[in-house]
Amino acid sequence: MSPKLAFTTELERLAALEDQLEAFARPSRSRRKRDNESLRQLGADLVELSAGRLAKLDLPVELRRAVDEARRLEVHGARKRQIQYIGRVMEDCDEDAIRAALAAIDQTPAAATQVNEKAAARAATAGELLLGDDQAVFAVASAYAPGDLQVLRLSVRKAKKELQTSGDATVARALIERCLAKMTHLS
Repeated sequence: MSPKLAFTTELERLAALEDQLEAFARPSRSRRKRDNESLRQLGADLVELSAGRLAKLDLPVELRRAVDEARRLEVHGARKRQIQYIGRVMEDCDEDAIRAALAAIDQTPAAATQVNEKAAARAATAGELLLGDDQAVFAVASAYAPGDLQVLRLSVRKAKKELQTSGDATVARALIERCLAKMTHLS
């Protein structure tokens, strides 16, 4: 056996070992999918923020444009594609910094008070709808989202039926509150 061949095979063996080490160093496909899903969820959270809270975040220009575009879209499929795009844009951003800024905004006393006030308002509105008639449903639908009148009416009917069958007002109110929460996120 010539030394040149042994040297070549040794190099090949080292190259194969380096390839194996690189394969272990790369994240698995499942890990990449989980990371991408995490970025998409963070992007969806950014889209759902109110305009005032979003303005407090220091986002890169391209990410800010993508989030603003997603907030403008109303069609579900288009919005979903835009959120996927936001996830791709966020791959180039510092995810931890954005999460930390979101956490800082959520921990402010004003944000907690605002969330509690909205929940209390939804609970009061749900109680009114549960006891009210169709006029109350029309008034609430026009205040929240006029396009969702049928969804709200259906939710109120289900809640009233639940109240009649089980007698539990909290479950019936919770049905209406969930519907109102969805309507506020969409509007």
